[in-house]
Parts: sequence; structure tokens; C-alpha cells
Amino acid sequence: MSPRLLVLSAAFAFTLALCAMPVLAQHSHGPATPANPGHVPLYSDLGSLTHRVSTSSPAAHKYFDQGLRLYYGFNQDEATRAFREAARLDPRCAMAWWGVALAAGPNINLPMDEAHAKIALEAIARAAALAKGAGPSDRAFIEALLARYSAQPSARRGALDSAYCDAMRGVAKRFPADPDAAVLFAESIMDLNPWNQWAHDGTPNPGTLEAVATLEAVLARHPEHPGANHLYIHAVEASRQPERGLPSAHRLETLVPAAGH
Repeated sequence: MSPRLLVLSAAFAFTLALCAMPVLAQHSHGPATPANPGHVPLYSDLGSLTHRVSTSSPAAHKYFDQGLRLYYGFNQDEATRAFREAARLDPRCAMAWWGVALAAGPNINLPMDEAHAKIALEAIARAAALAKGAGPSDRAFIEALLARYSAQPSARRGALDSAYCDAMRGVAKRFPADPDAAVLFAESIMDLNPWNQWAHDGTPNPGTLEAVATLEAVLARHPEHPGANHLYIHAVEASRQPERGLPSAHRLETLVPAAGH
């Protein structure tokens, strides 16, 4: 059997196994600290990814990082809870609201409905209002995400997503040492053609090769970045060489063992 068929067969078997599992088991987490009732827990088994943001609260920074880790694992609801907790702990943290707006947006699995569009608009407005007190990187991320949302009913989602993609390309070029800038740029490309990175004959669709090259560049410098590994699997899984994603799949087993996806 060819390597491609072996990988696809293994993926199919794994999918069947997941379907047989209880839903909660797919999104279970390990020990959490603190466990105070009413508080969003900090999980101990989602890896160590950190993204520096402007905040005076170490606790808020921890929740922001948890939100980003969960977002990279396609757990947008839990990511939103963590970002909102970061905002509660530091009401001046602009990037906490950026995170809420990011998680409410469209992704390769789901389009954005009206309820999430409202959440995104409110959150990015809060982030923009706080951006003057943030650092240059924070402001760049916020300005880029502003291009993705519009209060105008006539605004087309495709045009907004393209504008965001162009803006993130600029952020990635401006901050070449920031792996998250590059990973989110690659994701913005993939969001333009969700689950359609490759044609049926294995040829890449527009933007796919740029997304793949961007993720490969991140992995060459940051092989343990959970977002780069996760998105890379999805970027190549329908290609003629899906086995390229296997090293990333193996890394994720230990990088973020509690990720539900």
C-alpha cells in the first residue's frame, strides 16, 4: 500500500475511534489550578506556549496564553473563556479582547454566524479602544483584526477575510521573529478556502503553497509550536504527500496532551 493510502487509512480509523468516544472525553482536561468555584481554571497540560502581550498582571498573561493555546487547538469556546478572564484580571489588556474577537471569527471548521459576529465586533472595539496603551506588536495584531469585521450589513465576508489576510501578511513581515504572527497569517490564508487547500487531482489551490511554506518556516525555527503543527497537518492532509504531517501529529501527542481536538 502506498504511503498516502496508509496515512489516509490510519486517519479514517482514528476518526472512527473518535466518533465512538463520548463527546466530553474529546475535550477533557487534566488537573486545573486554581479550582475556585466560579473561576476559569488554569490547565496544567496544554503546553507552554507563551505570547508576550502588554499587561501588568502575570495572572492575566497566563490566561491569555491559555486562550491562545486553546484557540490553536480549535477549542474556541474555552479559548474565549480564558481571554475574558484575562480581561477581567487586567481591564487594560487590549490583547485579551483581541483574543475574544479572534476566537469569535470564522475558521476552517465553521463560518461566523450573527451571534459571533456581534461578539467579535464588540470585542475588537474594546481592543482598539485600549490599543493606545499597548506595545507595537499588540497594536499591529489589533489593527489587522479590525479589517476582518464590519458593522455594515452589506460587507461581504469574503472581502473582509481577504483584507484580514493581507493585513496579517504585513504583520508577519513586520515581526519576522514572532512565530504567532506567521502562524495566524497562514491560518488567514487557509480560512479563505476552508477544507479546500488542494484540488481533487492533488494540485494546490490559490494560496495553499504560501500557507504551507509559511508554516514550514515556523516549524524549522520553532518545531514545538502547537499552532504551527496543528495547522500544518490540515494544510497538507489533502495533498499528494499527507504523510508530511505525521511528525507534527507525533509532536502534538506530548506538546498539548489535553487538547480535545
